[in-house]
Amino acid sequence: MASTCTNASSASEKIEIIHGLDKTTEAITEFLYSAEVSMNICADHAWPSVAMGVEVYKKGLFELKTRNVKFRAITDITKDNIEYCKELMQIAELRHLDGIKGNFGISEKAYTASATLQEAAQLQQVIYSNVKAILEQQQYVFETLWNKAIPGEQRLREIEEGIEAEVFET
Repeated sequence: MASTCTNASSASEKIEIIHGLDKTTEAITEFLYSAEVSMNICADHAWPSVAMGVEVYKKGLFELKTRNVKFRAITDITKDNIEYCKELMQIAELRHLDGIKGNFGISEKAYTASATLQEAAQLQQVIYSNVKAILEQQQYVFETLWNKAIPGEQRLREIEEGIEAEVFET
């Protein structure tokens, strides 16, 4: 089942809410394989296990490197997902942002989002859009978060050496 809203200014632009395991998996796979220039993903601490733990997603992400698509990702790197993050760092430039919530991906062609992720499980509901204004807005959001995030290598060292990140309270 998919709910679709087509933009009146362009019949080819659309926003969809996609439901059901088969349809969401197909939508995410198409999203990954359609990227030609860049793939940017911002997701919570569960995402690395989904990305590397669900074979169809893992294959699509590794395919990005094969096709020379620039792949950047922001996630909350934790002790629990560190091994998945190390695997992701083979194919992506990975950055850490404490407590990041929400899950979205943006390429030059499309945007996808899901509200929640469960460890190493496929998605049950996905929002998809190729509306240019939404792509531009979400790319801006990603860049803002990217600039605030720290390099993944730095966060891995902090975890492995038992160094807690400095926290400033006001």
